[in-house]
Amino acid sequence: MAGSDEIFRPGQRVASSLYLELNVVYMVIMDYIGKQPKEQPADAGAQIKVVLMELHTNGYIFGDLREPNILFSADLKVKLIDFSWSGRYEKKKGGGKDEMDDSVLAHYLLAMSRIRGMWEEEMKPLRAICPEHDMNMHKRLKWD
Repeated sequence: MAGSDEIFRPGQRVASSLYLELNVVYMVIMDYIGKQPKEQPADAGAQIKVVLMELHTNGYIFGDLREPNILFSADLKVKLIDFSWSGRYEKKKGGGKDEMDDSVLAHYLLAMSRIRGMWEEEMKPLRAICPEHDMNMHKRLKWD
């Protein structure tokens, strides 16, 4: 059995009770963002909130909203990068109450950073990523 410090290549099989199959990952490059402005725009927080609401309205979550994943174009428009934690977000309808459908949600990685205070309390390895997590991380930015 491999040690816990080993790094595994995509597709490599591992004999472990915590075995998770590693899938092929594709990358889509959507835009080139040049040199960053010296200061962020005054409406940075509002712009990010609009982007998050658009994602959530269309059934998606971002998942990793932190300063390193936020850039601004030359015209001072927000650009989110690193969609590796992004995915579908849906709710089951039933009983007059919306419930999370865990089978279609994106989940946090098993190996996510455990630096104290980096994430909101409910953001833990293998848990489903919810729109509320995006919004809570947005509040942490304190850009409004």
